[in-house]
Amino acid sequence: MPVRTVVASPRVTDDRGRVAVERGPLVYCTEWADNGDINPHHLLLPRQAQFDVQSAYSIQNTEGDGKTFYVTAITAKAQEASIADDGRLAVKDVAIRLIPYYAWNHRGAGKMDVWLARSLSGLED
Repeated sequence: MPVRTVVASPRVTDDRGRVAVERGPLVYCTEWADNGDINPHHLLLPRQAQFDVQSAYSIQNTEGDGKTFYVTAITAKAQEASIADDGRLAVKDVAIRLIPYYAWNHRGAGKMDVWLARSLSGLED
């Protein structure tokens, strides 16, 4: 199944300038546990993003029974935007991992996002 990006209806103000990543019928998300210190709310996904599919990615359910389950994950190159100490915009290249939306929040509280920005106007504060 190919990976694709989809845009929300322009009537959804909070999702303007942002895309979601899907594979087959599944929606994917970026979660803190899979992406180190990268802030999912500050990611910029390239317009021509290249996606790689990773089978049997393991997730340990630390919020429940402690068992490990496996999902198909997606990796891509993106950029993370931040404000430097001097107040200037800083952007760095990062590698991100996305997991199926149904599989998030099994590893404790942290940041997650489904809608990834395509431009600076799509970034969250």
